[in-house]
Amino acid sequence: MQTVFRDQKTKDFFFCGIPDDTIKRENVERGNKMQPIVFLVNQYLTFCQYQKLLSAHSIRAYRVDMGQLIAYLSTISPQPMKINELDKGIIQGYIQQLMGKYNPRTCKRKIATLKAFLNHLEFEDIIALNPMRKINTTFKEPKLLPKHLKLNEMESLLQYMYSLLQHVTSPYARYKVLRCIAYLELLFATGIRVGELCALTLSSINIEQGLIKVYGKGKKERIVYIGSQSVLTALSLYLQLRLQQETSSKYFFLSWTGEKMREESVRSNLRRCAFAALAGKHVTPHMIRHTFATLLLEEGVDIKFIQEFLGHSSVVTTQKYLHLTNLAHKTVLETKHPRIKLGNLSSYAS
Repeated sequence: MQTVFRDQKTKDFFFCGIPDDTIKRENVERGNKMQPIVFLVNQYLTFCQYQKLLSAHSIRAYRVDMGQLIAYLSTISPQPMKINELDKGIIQGYIQQLMGKYNPRTCKRKIATLKAFLNHLEFEDIIALNPMRKINTTFKEPKLLPKHLKLNEMESLLQYMYSLLQHVTSPYARYKVLRCIAYLELLFATGIRVGELCALTLSSINIEQGLIKVYGKGKKERIVYIGSQSVLTALSLYLQLRLQQETSSKYFFLSWTGEKMREESVRSNLRRCAFAALAGKHVTPHMIRHTFATLLLEEGVDIKFIQEFLGHSSVVTTQKYLHLTNLAHKTVLETKHPRIKLGNLSSYAS
């Protein structure tokens, strides 16, 4: 039952001048201090899935990250820890454990997941104050240049894939090779993510108009055009076999049994083919995305266009490819600059 006061003076006297926000904070702590963290984590994941509408990939990552937090807390207390028991010291210990196991970039992501969870609890008045507010979580992250393929390596990989068609002896093998060619061509032609590739539906690919409709991070929709007739031909050849399958699935890329193509299947197929085509080189779908962006930059394409192609919300994310093209600029100036033709003229100075 809520107490009603005659006037502000009476209220101030009753609480001895304690500010309203302090009273609210104390009430929040009393009302929610017994809630187990694991229960709140499950509530938060449900909120992210059905209200924030995060992608399945993001939900999986959040579930892994929060599961690691729960596992760490279980080493501290045999009983399920309550939310009021989660203090600054425990969080600092968890962060130290993360930094001892993972690289800085992974740590940064896992810490961001924890911070978002606690911000949500504070916003919902489940906790009075986010204990991470006074924890310094900034640390140096090494700048790693994106790995990509050179144009001749990309050519060798595509040639190897097409050469496999000459050796197929069954409908299953032909379907599998054409599917691999189709998604490799599409990855290179558009720079889409592997998750976006697997999520493509029959209605999101228009081969006649040469465009695809992609749903990226945050459910953002973008249209990406396919500028190569060879890529459209590869998609058409695969689609002919795809439509012969007796399945009601809406997805464009399917397994032989008619199920949606899994991201890990795309990765493993590409890894095996690249290992054979490029003398053991490790290649991932994201490397093809980096290759797409880097080669376009080397051709002088404006970085704003590449940002839109890749679906980056900020051009800052796209600017990491500038470091790669700067290396290419250095090579050009060292080999193509007219000054090199003049030779060494230092003898005139002696």
